[in-house]
Amino acid sequence: MKLNRLFLVLSFLFLGIQVGRAQDNLSHRYQNLKIVRVKDYLGKTKTVKIDFDFDINTLVDLKSTEMLFVSPQLLGANKEEPKLLPGLMLAGNNKYLTTRRKIALGNTSKLFMPPAQLYRLKDLKGKTFVHYSQEIPFEDWMRDASFGISEQRLGCASCPNVGATPYVFARVYEDPYKPQYQNLYVKPAVEAIKQRADRQEARFNYKQGRYELLRDFGNNAAEFKRVDEFIKSFVNDKNLNVSDFAIDGYASPEGNFQSNITLSKNRAYSFASYLKTTYNIASNRMKINWYGEDWDGLRKAVEASSLTNKKQIVDIIDKYDTDVKREAAISALDGGVTFAKLLKDFYPPLRRNVYSVSYVVKGFTLEEALKVYRTKPGQLSLEELFHVANTYEKGSKEFIDVFETAVALFPNDPVANLNTGSALLESGQSEKAIRHLRKAGDTPEANNNLGIAYSQIGEYNKARAYFEKALKQGCKPAEQNIAELDKLEKSL
Repeated sequence: MKLNRLFLVLSFLFLGIQVGRAQDNLSHRYQNLKIVRVKDYLGKTKTVKIDFDFDINTLVDLKSTEMLFVSPQLLGANKEEPKLLPGLMLAGNNKYLTTRRKIALGNTSKLFMPPAQLYRLKDLKGKTFVHYSQEIPFEDWMRDASFGISEQRLGCASCPNVGATPYVFARVYEDPYKPQYQNLYVKPAVEAIKQRADRQEARFNYKQGRYELLRDFGNNAAEFKRVDEFIKSFVNDKNLNVSDFAIDGYASPEGNFQSNITLSKNRAYSFASYLKTTYNIASNRMKINWYGEDWDGLRKAVEASSLTNKKQIVDIIDKYDTDVKREAAISALDGGVTFAKLLKDFYPPLRRNVYSVSYVVKGFTLEEALKVYRTKPGQLSLEELFHVANTYEKGSKEFIDVFETAVALFPNDPVANLNTGSALLESGQSEKAIRHLRKAGDTPEANNNLGIAYSQIGEYNKARAYFEKALKQGCKPAEQNIAELDKLEKSL
């Protein structure tokens, strides 16, 4: 059964109908009757949608002065007043014109309330059907309601209104089968050694051409504070065993190339010396490198800037392969204005040390992992996060949050993406789940769960294809899921 676009986007479930045998003078007019309970992902009915096609060919005897008024309605099981839906007015030419005038003047009978759609038969030549579609908010009494249609032929004194009393065509009745799919998770492998590394940049101010670190120079006091907080977060953490420190020194690209190589080296060693003396770090745990002029860093900064001539600057960096040619070409731009701007605003941040701390994290018990998750989730392995997630109810916000944290920490890991997609399926977040499951690889579990996701959004052919693929890959639960999909489709 093909679903409308709104139905697909909102991942609603729908309800089939049971059409009774109507009297011959009514049943042949109304075809393709569908009554749909529109539901949200939690299965709660939001609206009732009614569609049918009216066969125009059954009105060949309607005269110019006549009109057939069709009144669709929902009838309560306990004899409540019927819920009148907007009707259809199918009129001959003269009746159409007089009715339009009455509508324009507001002189219409309560018979036409709520507002009906007026059609002139001669405007419908060449067509077979008029399609009717209405969606109304669901009310609890509608759970056991019936759908009926009454007809009144107006402008014909001798015509009996056999359909003035609603004839019940269908019942809005029980929900379709709710499939019990097997949603699969994969327990991540144990991470034998939890090796981690965190990186930060230190942007100290130096005197021109010097490498000494001076705490009271420029903004260095604040930068020392930031560096100390970062390093202490590792050396004071009993859960970690710091293995080494890596320091990469850079210089800005003005002046002599070889002098800048030496300057970046000395600044890297100066920073390393500070860490050694302050935190008692052995020299053999330090990895120090230096790279001189940071043209790559300048290029990225210029590209990201609002400089009007940034393309010219980038082209110069790309065109020339020596610092002398690059500096000369940049200095020649607009009489040196651009170079002065770069020297003042862009070069200072390039004089920096990029440093990282490599460390090994201890393994945690579940009780420990629950505490660490709240403060430093990056210290947990995928396997530990998996156990933390399973302390919460499946489908709960907390359950899903843990898996989304895991995939944020391990964005390219297939198992992290699989389990996050599986968790999202528990709460009906099908579209989001599909994005993660597509990153989980061509595995039986991923294909099985993609089948569930597509079933949730009503794409049953895709769902079946993924279930069958998973089954061919040896996924036993996919066989049961195919049987569940069969039951669902039969109930629609």
